[in-house]
Amino acid sequence: MPPSRPSAAVLRLVPPPGDEALVAGARAGDASARRALVERYAPHVAGVLHNVVGARAPLEDLAQDVFLVGFRDLAQIREPAALRGWITRVAVHRARTHLRSTGRQRWLRYFGWLDEEPEPPAAPGLSAEDRERARATYEVRDGL
Repeated sequence: MPPSRPSAAVLRLVPPPGDEALVAGARAGDASARRALVERYAPHVAGVLHNVVGARAPLEDLAQDVFLVGFRDLAQIREPAALRGWITRVAVHRARTHLRSTGRQRWLRYFGWLDEEPEPPAAPGLSAEDRERARATYEVRDGL
């Protein structure tokens, strides 16, 4: 007779490891702990990124960047129990960087994340009047 396997009910009684244990394992280089963190937080990170940058952004690439930065900077987290808030901040920061790099600053202004108005692209030989006209054009465009 083959050895009996634990029933599904028994397996459910064992709680999954908490964030503190997974963070400790990930800090120590445990690949399974990192995988568990990605599986646990990937839907949340994808939702944050989608809410900030929209559906047309390369969400998988952005999410991968979030986790790469997260694992690189994991030593900075002071309270592993606060991992969800910390990874959310990493995701929002990555989304803001993406919006800046793609020229979608109006969303940054809308959310209050742009500290200063972007300057129109520099063009040699533009007069002050032409620069002001370009600035006004950008303001109209961003208001659409």
